[in-house]
Amino acid sequence: MIDGALYPTKPLESRKRAREIRDRFYQELMSAREDGKLVLSAGMRVPFELVSGFGDFECISEHFSNVVSLDQEMAQRYNEAFESRGFARDFCSLSRLYLGAMVTGDTPWGPFPKPNICLMFHACDIQGKWFQLVAEHFSVPYFCLEQPVHYPPNPAKRRHNIHYLTEQFHSLIDWAEQTLGRKFDEERFVEATLNSLEVQSLWAEVCCLNRAVPAPLDDRMLYALESVSCLIRHKPEAVSFYRDLRDEVQERVRDGIAALPTERYRLMHDNQPPFYWLGIYKVAEQYGATAIGSHTSFTLMGAYEDKEDGRLRARRHPRGLGLRVRGREDLVPYLAEWYADTPFYEDIITPQTRLTNTMRFVDEWGVDGVVIHLNRGCEGVTAGALELKRALQERAIPATVYEGNYVDRRDLSQSQVVDTLETFMESQGLKRINP
Repeated sequence: MIDGALYPTKPLESRKRAREIRDRFYQELMSAREDGKLVLSAGMRVPFELVSGFGDFECISEHFSNVVSLDQEMAQRYNEAFESRGFARDFCSLSRLYLGAMVTGDTPWGPFPKPNICLMFHACDIQGKWFQLVAEHFSVPYFCLEQPVHYPPNPAKRRHNIHYLTEQFHSLIDWAEQTLGRKFDEERFVEATLNSLEVQSLWAEVCCLNRAVPAPLDDRMLYALESVSCLIRHKPEAVSFYRDLRDEVQERVRDGIAALPTERYRLMHDNQPPFYWLGIYKVAEQYGATAIGSHTSFTLMGAYEDKEDGRLRARRHPRGLGLRVRGREDLVPYLAEWYADTPFYEDIITPQTRLTNTMRFVDEWGVDGVVIHLNRGCEGVTAGALELKRALQERAIPATVYEGNYVDRRDLSQSQVVDTLETFMESQGLKRINP
């Protein structure tokens, strides 16, 4: 029995399965061309559903940089390779690792794969240019979509955004037909879309289950589990994985199984964590504090809607609603509606929306305090962070900040972050459970 334990705990079986899927994905990415698949260089939030209409594909996305950041020597080599081309240190750190690997020509799994096409959803200043550089490097075609902003929210603007995205999606299909020399397969598109939307709904359902006390998952688990949807949400394997995960988490809630058996305090972590040092969560755990999630782990791949009582719930998807979907003209506007309502991009582009969503998470997930990462690697996600801290404190919600970078360890001092978190924990009246 763990000293100070209040709840039972046990390993999460789905976590191992997620790691196996992730490892297999990168192996399959390396052999994609030999296997007759398309190779896509694109962001995680581009419409994989539409690309699926042109055949099997694998995508090398920003997730690559998260994984590469774990290897200090390799990450430094990629950073230096890209910075030697004249790009500044304040360039998006995900893009520096990605583009650094591209110019060196290697990855941990083999040569950097040459894409057939490049795609991106332009939601911040860097994203559109990032994949333009990839397209120019490999001399391949590039198509950039634009994410419209739904702020200030009103029904007319939302309708306009849906129409705008619908037109862009149709343009992407027409462009890809000409560029790839392939006919768009509506049946493949429909199946991929049904898979993807169900995965996003299931992920939101899993995150909503983390309202339970004790929390069945912690933020480290959430990021590991979310990676499957980042990589293959359009595939049947992803649907199977998230259905099983949902069932496993429901069982943990039913049986009172905790991610942290000593849970006494519930933290929300704002912004992405330093992925190369997830020991940051262990500092809080020594005081019985569980990081129950973040706006990134909840919303990057989660789809939500309001219940009648005003609380968030997983967005209902076509299979769950029993909708009959006939093809491209029927489904593209429906898909555009989901992308128009993407909360993650809204949080990046409009700090006011991020504040509203953060307050909802704090209230509905029973958050006691918030730790905010001033992430030098992503200015978009960090914009408004200090205003968020002030707004939380004005509502008597304890909050603290630390400086760092989510994939570049050169911008983070572990000792300073540990001091900051320990001071915050002690200011909340918490003591080390195992001194």
